[in-house]
Amino acid sequence: NDFLVAGYLRQGTAFQPFPPPSGLRIFNHSWIASGGTSADINVLRRADFAANTFKTLWVVGVNNGSGSDSPPLLAGMHHGIAVGTADGDHAEADTGPGTEQQGRMKPELVAPADFTSFATPVVAGCAALLYETHDVTPELSGNSIADLPQVIKAVLLAGASRNEDWTNAPATKGPQRGSTARPIDEIYGAGLVDIDRAHAIYTGLEQPGAGDNNPVSTMSGPGWDFESMSNGEVLWHRFSINEVAEEIGILVTWNRIVASNFATATHPDLDLELLRIVDGVPESMVGADSGVFASGNVQSVSAVDNVELIHVRGLAPGDYAVRLTRVDGNSVSTRAVVAWWLPPAADSIPGDLNHDARVDGADFGVLLSRWGTADPEADLDGSGSVGGGDIGVLLALWTG
Repeated sequence: NDFLVAGYLRQGTAFQPFPPPSGLRIFNHSWIASGGTSADINVLRRADFAANTFKTLWVVGVNNGSGSDSPPLLAGMHHGIAVGTADGDHAEADTGPGTEQQGRMKPELVAPADFTSFATPVVAGCAALLYETHDVTPELSGNSIADLPQVIKAVLLAGASRNEDWTNAPATKGPQRGSTARPIDEIYGAGLVDIDRAHAIYTGLEQPGAGDNNPVSTMSGPGWDFESMSNGEVLWHRFSINEVAEEIGILVTWNRIVASNFATATHPDLDLELLRIVDGVPESMVGADSGVFASGNVQSVSAVDNVELIHVRGLAPGDYAVRLTRVDGNSVSTRAVVAWWLPPAADSIPGDLNHDARVDGADFGVLLSRWGTADPEADLDGSGSVGGGDIGVLLALWTG
């Protein structure tokens, strides 16, 4: 395959891959191959290096046929999107020899088509629509990181549709209920590509998180966030819902770091968890009963995948925190993108700080917990700080 050698990646030489043609953003690869374990590892390092260096999104097909072998090239990439068919008639094997971090789940998305060669360009076309959205939307084109390939990848994966049969195999009872180490579905990956939901997430714009457990809400409806994560670093997001949420999806994906001579690759590891805020304090929901969430997972902790996904149904009303933690021991930072599908923000009732459609003593307690902060929701008098003036406003809004 000339693309792997002299045509582009230059495998077998000391040279780096060629820069792509000017303006190229997406590679669509609807073929599979293997050149042996050592060669495959080198090719995949080069492909990931090229994707990261030249800001290109690689959309690649897995093998056709349920239960078939899954050659490493190019579905074994860390930085690409491996694509299967919506009917599940494709290879669903985890990555194996010829890849690093073996055991990663593939494919990562599925699309409606008879063969993966036809499904792959469907996903690539959806990516192209997001890039076009970037170019015509000032809030996106003015953001220097909004067109990074890992942003587009995260948005597409987070926006995927997941029916009732989709599962990432969380524990369904006992003290580990809601926890999984298998972040996506064995067959359907993150789900069926859904350009409408992906577009809503992308145009929800970047909504930055915080390095500490800040009580201010950071997630308002669908959106995404790009962060550089160092070892041991923790990123927090917060959101609130006023009624039971039928479905919530939160996904993070990140890059590995490939040396410029392709001799080594560093593999960061991040964990993702959804926590409930109780009396102002985030509490784990792992092991919680169906009164808190009906089904799905609230913790995703794969040790090998560079994707973590929380997909929960029937989430009870309340305040929630999302915690992203880098847990490996490597010192080099990695680029991570969190993207989420949340119900669009509903009109709020002024003074209803706990979002139960009333203004009463519970809201007074919330106001006190935010005393002295600049929380815009609790700063009812607009003074820039939560204080005594806000108590008077809260009492005027009291419904009991």
